[in-house]
Amino acid sequence: MRVVYPVACLVSTNLMSCFRYVCENDDEGRPICGVFIGKCNKCTVLIKGKSKNVTISGCTDVSVLVDNCVTTIEIVNCKKVNVQAAEACGTFTVDKSDRVKLYLADGSCKGDLSTLVYTSASTSSNVYFSTADGEDQVEYAVPER
Repeated sequence: MRVVYPVACLVSTNLMSCFRYVCENDDEGRPICGVFIGKCNKCTVLIKGKSKNVTISGCTDVSVLVDNCVTTIEIVNCKKVNVQAAEACGTFTVDKSDRVKLYLADGSCKGDLSTLVYTSASTSSNVYFSTADGEDQVEYAVPER
C-alpha cells in the first residue's frame, strides 16, 4: 500500500524542483521513504528517520546526511559529494562520479554488520570510518576503475 506522508527532511535551500520522495508503510505502520536528489548545486540535505533508499544524481558540491538507510545509497554522475550515514547503511553505489567522500556509521563496521561499497567509472573516492576506540578516523581510498 502506497501512502504519502510528510517526509522528515531538512533542506538548506529551496530544492523542491530537484527533490522527490515516495513513502510506504513498513510492517509496523511507520513510513519508510525512498528519496531522489537530482541536479542540485552547493546544498546540504538532512534526511531524518529511516529511509528505504537514497539516489543522488547529477549533483555538484552536495552534502547528504542520512540517519538510517535500509538498502542502498546510490550516487550517479556527481562531483564533490559528501554522504554520511549516522546509524547504518547497507550498500553504497558510486557510478560515474568524482571526489566522493563516504562516511560510514560506527554501527556499520562492528559485529556482523558490514557496509558494501561498489564503484564504477569513478575517481578520487574515499571511505571514512572511526577506529575501534572511536578516537581517530581511518581513510581508505577506493581504487579507480
